[in-house]
Amino acid sequence: MINVYSWPTPNGHKVHIMLEECGFKLGKDWHVHAIDIAKGDQFAPAFLKISPNNKVPALVDDVGPDGKPIALFESGAILLYLAAKTGKFLPKSCLLYTSNAADDLLCVDLGGRRIIKKKKRYIQEKI
Repeated sequence: MINVYSWPTPNGHKVHIMLEECGFKLGKDWHVHAIDIAKGDQFAPAFLKISPNNKVPALVDDVGPDGKPIALFESGAILLYLAAKTGKFLPKSCLLYTSNAADDLLCVDLGGRRIIKKKKRYIQEKI
């Protein structure tokens, strides 16, 4: 099961659309959990364990690489992961998915270069 932690934002919509385009069905293959950013849900300790940069969307796939759970944050990293998982929307030469932490770091860096100690420590633990 894929669990998406999101809110109706442009980046949240990207992930929802990608899941459907990859053939996943809402309610059957994936569930969405509302993270109300107007109320500050993104700062809840449980959410910060999934998305240490306190942003939506985030994703937890119970059946990630090697059958182990994987948690991702940053919409770009999530889109890359879903493309690699399903073999869709990328050429076969790009379908090697190495490390969610590496892709998370890349997408955080591309998205604003706002890595703080907490984020850096999280990523170092995951690599």
